[in-house]
Amino acid sequence: MAAVIGGGSTPPPIDTRGGFSGSQGFTTRPVIRGYHGVVAAGHYVAAEIGMRVLEAGGNAFDAGVASVFALTLLKPQSAGIGGECPM
Repeated sequence: MAAVIGGGSTPPPIDTRGGFSGSQGFTTRPVIRGYHGVVAAGHYVAAEIGMRVLEAGGNAFDAGVASVFALTLLKPQSAGIGGECPM
């Protein structure tokens, strides 16, 4: 049980697994929410991986590298001969 000091409340845990979001209807891609950063990628799984890196305490460079690694697996047709994958 978390203790609250100073009358403030702790923010709710972040759920980035996607799905339905409040009054928002069905989408073809899951909703990925972040409260302290933004990650954009060519595949929603790569964006989620980058967001989870940010939530775990990584910086923008860490999230970008994780997203690119994910993109080389998720979209191999877009990866170059040296392994680079444009976002």
